[in-house]
Amino acid sequence: MTRIGIFNSFLMFIIIIVYSSPRIHVHASQNEYLKQVYDSCGGAQWSMSVYKYCSTSSSCVSNDNCCWNTSNSACDHEQVTCTNGNVEQIDLSLQNLQCPFPDVLTQFSQMQELQMSYNPKLTGSIPSNISLLSLLETLHLRHTGMGGSIPTSIGNLQSLQSLELSHSQFSGFIPSTLFSSSTIQNLQLSDNQLSGSLPNTFNQMVVLETLELSSNNLNGSIPSTLSQATTLTNLQLQNNAFTGILPNLSNLTKLTYIDVSNNQLEGEVTTFPPAILTIDYSNNNFYGPLPSIPSSVTSLRLYGNDFWGSLPSLPSNLKSLYIQENNFSGSLPSLPSSLEKLNVSFNNFTGYLPTSLPSGLTTADFSNNSFHCPIPSDITFYANLTCICPAGYYGNRTICNQCGEGEYTSEPNSPTCSLCPAGQYNDEEGQTSCSPCSPGTFTNNTGSTSCQSCPIGSYQPSSGENECLQCPAGQYQQKSGQSSCDTCPSGYYSTKGSSKCLPCDPGTYSSAGSGICTPCPPGQNTSTSQSSACSNCPSGTYANNSGTAWCKLAPAGSYSSSGADIYTLCSLGQYQPNNGSSQCEACPAGTFSNITGATQCLNCSVGQYSNNGAASCTLCPAGYTNNSNSTACKACQLGTFNDKKGSVCKLCPAGTFSNITGATQCLNCSVGQYSNNGAASCTLCPAGYTNKSNSTACKACQLGTFNNEKGSVCKLCPAGTFSNITGATQCLSCSVGQYSNNGAASCTLCPAGYTNKSNSTACKACQLGTFNNETGSVCKLCPAGTFGNETGLKECYPCPAGMSSSTGFSSCRPCPEGTFSEAGVASCTPCAAGTFSNTTGTSSCLPCPAGSYSPSGSSHCLPCPVGNYSNSLGSSRCPPCPLGTFGNETGLKICFPCAAGNYSDVSGSITCKMCSPSTYSTSLSSKCIPCEAGTYSDKYGASVCTPCPRGTFSTTGSKQCEQCISGTYSNKTGSTSCSLCPANMTSTSGATQCTACSSTLCSYNGISCVKCSPQPIPCPMGQYSPTGYAPCSTCSGATYTNHTKSKSCYNSPPGTYPVLDHSAYATCPSLGFFLKPFHEEYSFCGANTQSIVVIVVIGIAACVLLIGIGYILWRYVIQKHLQSKNQIEDDNVSNDANISNQPQTNPSHLSSSYTDSNHLSSTILMRSSSKKPNDSSVHTNVTTYGQATQTTTTSPTLVSSLTSPIHVGDRGTNEIPPPTKLAIFQSSFGNQQPRIIRNSDTPSSTSQSYSNNDQSQLVFRFGDRLFRYNPMKDDLEHE
Repeated sequence: MTRIGIFNSFLMFIIIIVYSSPRIHVHASQNEYLKQVYDSCGGAQWSMSVYKYCSTSSSCVSNDNCCWNTSNSACDHEQVTCTNGNVEQIDLSLQNLQCPFPDVLTQFSQMQELQMSYNPKLTGSIPSNISLLSLLETLHLRHTGMGGSIPTSIGNLQSLQSLELSHSQFSGFIPSTLFSSSTIQNLQLSDNQLSGSLPNTFNQMVVLETLELSSNNLNGSIPSTLSQATTLTNLQLQNNAFTGILPNLSNLTKLTYIDVSNNQLEGEVTTFPPAILTIDYSNNNFYGPLPSIPSSVTSLRLYGNDFWGSLPSLPSNLKSLYIQENNFSGSLPSLPSSLEKLNVSFNNFTGYLPTSLPSGLTTADFSNNSFHCPIPSDITFYANLTCICPAGYYGNRTICNQCGEGEYTSEPNSPTCSLCPAGQYNDEEGQTSCSPCSPGTFTNNTGSTSCQSCPIGSYQPSSGENECLQCPAGQYQQKSGQSSCDTCPSGYYSTKGSSKCLPCDPGTYSSAGSGICTPCPPGQNTSTSQSSACSNCPSGTYANNSGTAWCKLAPAGSYSSSGADIYTLCSLGQYQPNNGSSQCEACPAGTFSNITGATQCLNCSVGQYSNNGAASCTLCPAGYTNNSNSTACKACQLGTFNDKKGSVCKLCPAGTFSNITGATQCLNCSVGQYSNNGAASCTLCPAGYTNKSNSTACKACQLGTFNNEKGSVCKLCPAGTFSNITGATQCLSCSVGQYSNNGAASCTLCPAGYTNKSNSTACKACQLGTFNNETGSVCKLCPAGTFGNETGLKECYPCPAGMSSSTGFSSCRPCPEGTFSEAGVASCTPCAAGTFSNTTGTSSCLPCPAGSYSPSGSSHCLPCPVGNYSNSLGSSRCPPCPLGTFGNETGLKICFPCAAGNYSDVSGSITCKMCSPSTYSTSLSSKCIPCEAGTYSDKYGASVCTPCPRGTFSTTGSKQCEQCISGTYSNKTGSTSCSLCPANMTSTSGATQCTACSSTLCSYNGISCVKCSPQPIPCPMGQYSPTGYAPCSTCSGATYTNHTKSKSCYNSPPGTYPVLDHSAYATCPSLGFFLKPFHEEYSFCGANTQSIVVIVVIGIAACVLLIGIGYILWRYVIQKHLQSKNQIEDDNVSNDANISNQPQTNPSHLSSSYTDSNHLSSTILMRSSSKKPNDSSVHTNVTTYGQATQTTTTSPTLVSSLTSPIHVGDRGTNEIPPPTKLAIFQSSFGNQQPRIIRNSDTPSSTSQSYSNNDQSQLVFRFGDRLFRYNPMKDDLEHE
């Protein structure tokens, strides 16, 4: 056997052993799994060339390890790493995978690292059997199209250290097991649609370094155990809905980056992590003073909160500071030299702006604060700021002055100071308020620098007054500048404004603090001055006037007690014969005093008597009498009486009698008896007579009476009888047809309401339903509308309201249902429409209640039919339900409003219609409203439209939201359009944010990332972009930037204009405003103070021009005169013109053209080369037609000397006499022919050449404008 045969046998043996062993079998399975991945995920379209050694061809070649559909071993593939034949790492990032997540990958039980990021067409979800990869340490699926919920089994991966699922479509809750993992170091779940809250288990994540959960829908509070994750270096929770207080993170000594912006966090921030570099707490609800900022911080973003107080000192390495839209106050701290970006707008900062700013500062915003004036004028960032002079100062933007003495300003930014008002003063400068005058002082002037003391007799108890008060009466002040007055002592007084007190006169007194001395009241007196009280007059004296110094004696017939203001006359029965007595004496018995003030008593007259102190004598009592000078009284005899005291006894008058002694009156004789004067008894009257008591005689019985006994009274004739004579002893009977009452002197006709037949002994009452209103008349029937329910009626009663009657009725009928009546009517009235009567006998109809109606004559109301309603009383009809309502019941008082999401567009609806998708409605709607842009509705009956989720947008009236296309994004809900991704960023469809391309990839229109140079190109000076790097745009208008990497342009200061490339600005020349037509860059220059000078100069130039035109016209006339003498024939012109036909090239610096003003806008003639041409001569071919000369070149050309006169352009008769060098600049100016270009020098020969030495005199004509070539500037100048 040859050596080759032995080697082949050995090789075959090895192959059999390898393919027979278990390990080799695993390799085969792994290779099959990778083939499945390759085939299912469009392996032919994978971007293999990102790996070295891989073919750039789109198809795999034999033995190409980059293609997984070959028979090569799985461990030989470039994207696969194996250990001992087992696949441990697979990296399919950036491979343009187009498939759901391959479940077969879970079969690699030894897998430790799986990376499939940046594959936007990789879809599906993470399989729940991902836990089969028990050794998995790294799982990166960011920037993919995968979604669904994150399986809880992923938390069972005990070796998992890095999980990156950012920028995908995952939703639902984050498995809580991930937050209790002790192995995870990197957890990145940003830019998904995850929701729910975070568990309080961060203390178990002992190796966590990076936590990125931004741009999701997470809510709830941030767990307090986050402060125990001491290994954390990067924390990103922005763009969620977290609430509550941020935990204390001072224990996180390794944390260098924190971003919790755009949440709903609140509370005070008491400390920052000690080693932090970047802080972003923007757009939350934090408040309170800011703690000290760690020295390590380079970026601090706190805008959109409610921080207040002063801003702490800033770290020396700080580069960006964004604290706008807070309530910071006080002065700005010193700005570090490293600062590049600054925004402190919309705060309450005061103090003075820095006179210098850090040299590297590129953007700054100090607006909307209260900085003090003056503002430094040489700092660009202060150009548009306003400032305030602080309180106590006045002025403007450039200077603040202190308010002088007697002035103040209480408000900042005051243009002038205010004078101190009356009652206040200022004795210092720069005051924010005036001091009130102290008590005891005043000032009645404005602008006072001091206060005056109150004069004597006045005071001022309050501060800040403009006048003093006079001391009130009863007080005084003998010193100036006092805040109160002293009280006058007792016995003294003072008037208003007194400086001393005066003593009271005799007869007057005063208590302490009296303004006047009070006269002693009647009954009192004072005999000395300075009295504090008065004394009572002694008994027997009096004082009847006030202010009395001495008391008077009481006169005889009177007396007085102590303190009497008048003497008292002795009363009746008393007397006093002496003056100055303190009491009166009683009259003795037998005397009397019947006047007051008596000085003696009188004796009683005969027949009278008195006791001691009698005011009069007493008469004898009634029934008694006496003689004159008697000492006792006697009783009257029988037949006499005495009814008055002190009177004599008298005889009883006739008709009376007295049958006792001592009678005070006589008794009357009884009825039917009589007596004479002095009778002791009475006598009986005869029959037919009688009398009243106390009668002196008997009288005959009157008509209608009779008396048939002695001593008896007369009696009335009984009914039916009469007595028509006096003294009758009996009565007569009434005739038929008459009647009489008791005591009738004659018979009477029957009264009204009664009647009788002839020979009746009594009248009968009219029957029921009849009446009689005349005496002796018959009874009549009651008329209709009345009734007679009693007998003997003189008039019938009217029927009450609600009833009626016919003729002769004894009662009224009640009105039937549906009718009513007023009082006294014969018939009932039907109820009007809208009213009803449901009972009989009603006097009025009731209005139909709301929700019902009725026609005329109704006994009840009808409920409103469906679709109708009645909201008021008394409706005769039910109107239909208005638009936006419905009525599905009868008897509605109001119609039901259509609920939100429904509508009714016709009146009288019994149901509402549901709004269709893409629309919505509020309650009471008559139509549906299309969903606003940024919202959608995909169901019927929507009451509101749902905001489009992030990553989508919609237009007006959308049923669903559309995903943002690749290269755009939407990071807010309710978007109406998607934003383009900025430079160097890209996105997939439906993106909520753009993803930065890797360092070697750049975005092309934001759709995808392509290879680019490792370093981005910075924008040069005069150009800018949102990132500061290419692609860049040139600053426009009056803006410039003198920095590279600019993200924006600056406005040129007033009086300046940007240079051509906008890299700087220059000061406008004095006459720049008038040079705008010739220098476009001066278009931003305004008029200045030299305008008047220019106008004067223009006026002078106009005068000179008129003189010049006159001179030219004169020369023209002379020239025409000379030409007429030459008599040059037309056919000799072409023979006389010796023109060289050798064409020459033109100077490159004259290659640009001017456009005739009649056709195109003028453009500046630009040089195509900075070097002057070396060729010293320029020629052109010229063809002459008669007297007109025309060039045949197509580029600017100079014409040689002419020996014959030639016409200028198309101006026919305007000839230029030879010899004159002519050149024609050939170019197209609309429809116009080229104009002749002249040279003012005249050569000595007719040479056909032109040298550079003649360039200073070369003139070009374009239309009506002349340009001269300037060789010093190598450019054309307007002539």
